[in-house]
Amino acid sequence: MKRFGKGAEKEPKRSQKRAETKQKILEILISNSKTTQTELMEKLGISRKQVQILMEELQEEDLLSREGMNRNGKWIVKINNSTIV
Repeated sequence: MKRFGKGAEKEPKRSQKRAETKQKILEILISNSKTTQTELMEKLGISRKQVQILMEELQEEDLLSREGMNRNGKWIVKINNSTIV
């Protein structure tokens, strides 16, 4: 479905910004796999809900997984079928 008007121009910018934010999340988690969603929220300046949505997308894309429980767990970043802890 084609979009017309002002929103049509913003769509590529949104998806580019979304991709950049996902990349930043992965970079932060590579440097510290025990980073919390709240810490990501503060570092990226976005809402916790947005962090959750982006992290769920990264998990669906098989770029991110969680190992362990909430308090003692860590995030596993997967790049090119390799695991980076």
